[in-house]
Amino acid sequence: MLEYILSLSAIVDASPTTYSTTTPAESPSSCSKSTFLLLPNELLLFIFIYLKSTEIIEIFFNLNARINNLIFSHKHINEIDITQVDQTWIKKYLHITQPCINKLKFEEQHLAILFGQPSSLSQNIPLLYPKLHTIIFTEIDDTHNDDIKMYIEQFKILHQSTLILIFTCDIHQNLYIQLFQHNTHLETLHIDSNHISPSRDDYFPRITQNFYIKHLHIALFCLYQTFILFENLLQLESIHIDISHTPFGTYEGENFGTKPITKHLKRFSLHGLIEDFEELTFLIKQFSLTLEYLSLRIKCHTDVRLINGHYLHQELLSQLLKLKSFHFCFTLYPYQNHKDIKTLPCTIDLNEIIKTYQTPYWLERTIFFYEHIEKDYFFIATLPYHYDYFRSISNNIVNYRLNKPRIIATTTTGKDTVDRGDQQLSTTTLSSTMSKVKRIKFYVGSDEEMLTLELFQFIKQTFTRARIL
Repeated sequence: MLEYILSLSAIVDASPTTYSTTTPAESPSSCSKSTFLLLPNELLLFIFIYLKSTEIIEIFFNLNARINNLIFSHKHINEIDITQVDQTWIKKYLHITQPCINKLKFEEQHLAILFGQPSSLSQNIPLLYPKLHTIIFTEIDDTHNDDIKMYIEQFKILHQSTLILIFTCDIHQNLYIQLFQHNTHLETLHIDSNHISPSRDDYFPRITQNFYIKHLHIALFCLYQTFILFENLLQLESIHIDISHTPFGTYEGENFGTKPITKHLKRFSLHGLIEDFEELTFLIKQFSLTLEYLSLRIKCHTDVRLINGHYLHQELLSQLLKLKSFHFCFTLYPYQNHKDIKTLPCTIDLNEIIKTYQTPYWLERTIFFYEHIEKDYFFIATLPYHYDYFRSISNNIVNYRLNKPRIIATTTTGKDTVDRGDQQLSTTTLSSTMSKVKRIKFYVGSDEEMLTLELFQFIKQTFTRARIL
């Protein structure tokens, strides 16, 4: 890396205005290094943009006083990722960067090195990292580890800070309870995991009211846990929830969603499996006077109202008085004769579904539809597509539909005749609406479907930024 950076100074050497302090006796390497040290601050800062904080320290620290001042005065070492360096870097440079770090990423193996023993952690953090406000603790694979619990107990009391926990396992319920207590002073809590380990008393966890957490990202086992969070996180302003499972049948308990909820929520993003439209709308409408941003990426097996534009607008969206932005992606997988669920009609007519999105409200928006050729599922989403993951792709996506009317002729009276719901976008326009998609998943049904060349051509032209199939 250093050789590459020094090679940039050759550009300066070739310039008529090169600053040269070398003599013919000096080596080319010495000449390049000397010239490099004379580069103006603006060019050095431009070089820093392409380097990690740990690389800046390793390459440039102690070259001279001017560059040291540049490193520390322009916040280039405020964010340190310890997971990308070895023990040599930690021993040599960590103590230099500690007073400047405001964002720190590490793994379990680094805990003692970075913070000392858990027993002295409360004193060590403010002394070693006076500017620290964001902690990213990744690759956590044992939530029963007592030391990990002790470290997290201290991390959670950092006032108005951000704690990001990335698990490679399910979160045990005790850790969930530990994080959501009155003495958690974090402003932002991001928990990346599969979900909380389910148990019979998951519906009534022993969490307490909290007045500090404002932003939350979490995976839950079922929607009922969402109600519990809202009842106890009384200053919550934004939340992203991944629901991994919804039990069929009714929930236990008599007080489901009946406790008062303090309403500050402005941003609500929900991904996962939802089976009850009324339950979902009841939850969201608790924030009808505050909610400004709503994102729903939902799959469902039972409740066809979830993909019906009339129900969606009348029962939910029309009652969110401050809503400014709404994105959704709904996938309905209708199946029948399951012993625990109500059955759907054998055939859902996509034409009828599209008509529910052709009211004045919906015609101001572009809605994307397609169905599996054997009607195994129905897919509906707002455009531009808002998510990085596009699931359940099959051959029939090439025959997608929109809610926009297609003008097919102009009469002699000057009035247009229209063919409802058949319009398609140009390849370039459709591609621009799918620019966020990075991952694609093909649909695998009971009967294996041969994927066509036309499908792969469509994917190539439409999902131009997708990298994972």
